[in-house]
Amino acid sequence: MNAPARPPQDLEDLHRLVLKLRETAEPADRSQLANLIIDHDAFKPRFKRAFGVVMKFRAYDSHLWDDARQQANALLLARLNLEKLTYQDRGPDKFGGWIYRICRTACSDALKACLREKFQSIVLKDNQQLDQCTASEEKEHSLDKLLRGIDTISDPLLRDIMLESAPPNPMTARESAILHDLSVIAVYRLRQKGKLFLRRFFREELEGT
Repeated sequence: MNAPARPPQDLEDLHRLVLKLRETAEPADRSQLANLIIDHDAFKPRFKRAFGVVMKFRAYDSHLWDDARQQANALLLARLNLEKLTYQDRGPDKFGGWIYRICRTACSDALKACLREKFQSIVLKDNQQLDQCTASEEKEHSLDKLLRGIDTISDPLLRDIMLESAPPNPMTARESAILHDLSVIAVYRLRQKGKLFLRRFFREELEGT
């Protein structure tokens, strides 16, 4: 029987850096090690692959792409700088999978954060336009109303799913499924649940006026 292949030398070197980071207490030293990890030749391709998977259906949006990449890098640096690094050493041969997972998690969280900011900026722009309106009867913008209703959803996952399905650039069910590691059927069910919630919310609001 052939001996199992050793991980590449650069991955072993990255593994040693993470172990050193885990044992380092001084904040300045931790920050320096975290930056070395992010810039390491074995880290970059795993981050690139994870980011590409998360952003697969958003490649056309260059602004979102750049914002999400910067946000993901910032999240990774912050999480690597945590005093208690959540890494259980299973040797360098299992280490590459852990690196990919933390990259994909950071990329998914970054995309969700950027989408929230994008929707909030749309609402702000719509509100500014409404403030300039000279019509005698002021009406709430439909998108503003929709996002206000979604914001009342207490379940974070359901709220994110409904935000992602909102205009003007809604994500497909497949995109949301990939982003949250769900099946497409599960996303459809969550969207139906969210729609029922919103119908009930706006009906009760209307009845209360």
